[in-house]
Amino acid sequence: MNIGEIRGKIRPIALSIGFSAIGFLVAFVLKKFMHIDLSRLEVSVIAFVVTTSSVLLLFPGVFGIPFGKVSIGDFVRKVGLYKPKEMYKFVFLGMVAAFLTLTGMLLGSQATGKYVFDSMTITLTQAVFSLTPGIWEEVLFRGVIMIVLIRLTKSFRKAFIIQVVLFGLVHVKGLDVLSFVDAFSVGLLAIPLTLCAYKTNSLIPGIIFHYLHDTFLFTVQLPDGVYTGFRDNALFYCALWVSILVSVVAIKRVAERFHVSGEYDLYGLGEQDTGKTITETGHEEKKRSRSRTKRLLLVNAAGFLVVLLASFNESTLFIQIMIGIYILVSLILFFLFERIKQIIDFPANMLSAFVAFVTGYDYYSRGSEYAYMAWLLIGFIYILFAFVKNRRRRKVKEANYYADRKG
Repeated sequence: MNIGEIRGKIRPIALSIGFSAIGFLVAFVLKKFMHIDLSRLEVSVIAFVVTTSSVLLLFPGVFGIPFGKVSIGDFVRKVGLYKPKEMYKFVFLGMVAAFLTLTGMLLGSQATGKYVFDSMTITLTQAVFSLTPGIWEEVLFRGVIMIVLIRLTKSFRKAFIIQVVLFGLVHVKGLDVLSFVDAFSVGLLAIPLTLCAYKTNSLIPGIIFHYLHDTFLFTVQLPDGVYTGFRDNALFYCALWVSILVSVVAIKRVAERFHVSGEYDLYGLGEQDTGKTITETGHEEKKRSRSRTKRLLLVNAAGFLVVLLASFNESTLFIQIMIGIYILVSLILFFLFERIKQIIDFPANMLSAFVAFVTGYDYYSRGSEYAYMAWLLIGFIYILFAFVKNRRRRKVKEANYYADRKG
């Protein structure tokens, strides 16, 4: 591969990354080097106007990225920035995802015992500031860069991973440990954002999600974002990471349940498989279902054993009775949902995770910190199992679909 070919492959990605910050760069130059006194609101307005005009004028008409030289209208439609039919479904999906991640951050902040709600953090300045990353980071990362990477790698999965890593790297703000943890968290946020685009063939849900998340970002954190010590940071980031996993599951469920899908094929994947080959028969699926049941019950038993051991020295008889009741209810709900899953199609693991988090936070408020951390871990495991279970169920549906087509 010669230098020209390498440059041709890197250029679209580099320009997309660079132009995601072009508006704020112009505002920075005006303020620092031209000594123009600008408020944060004015900086946000300038950044939005500059980024909007730069991307819409240069990418389709001058750079020809990623569709060649096309009209602005064609660029907007092909990149996923169009108004889909039943727009309310796309907006609802984005709102659900934002609610989940913000709630996770709020729970993490509350767990530190230092959180105080401040209505002054909800400002017009932050709302305007969030327009630029909310809209144009989605267009450039989930739109342009993903399309370019899929063409280069010939694989949605590889493009997905590279784009997520790039998104995290461009948000590194320092060389200390917390800066890398924060950048890692931003990279994780790119997972549900990309999933929104992939499942719906539209950037609208991701834009709503991204915009709301950034607008209320500081409302759900400690005052001035001050987390002191390992414990505070661990509680906050663990809660955020778990909420991101929950949002991934929720996006998949809501998009499929309510048929949230645009009329254009955003990533050019069509009906093709994204790297999965499935040859399971009905008999094999039954065996796997029984195996999953055994594993889930094992995780339940192991998880509750961990909780009992973790809270042994500080738990009361009342708490131990609560644990016993929860075990019983969890098992009943598991079998209940397994029997009627074709009707309501709701994974019992997610319910167990929710109860684990709520109950665990109650333990924390009683001073049982070890029990709380154990419950947090169990809730995390439940969500992982819910995600894996849902993914396997979908693979079986795909196998049956392709088997029917061949038949």
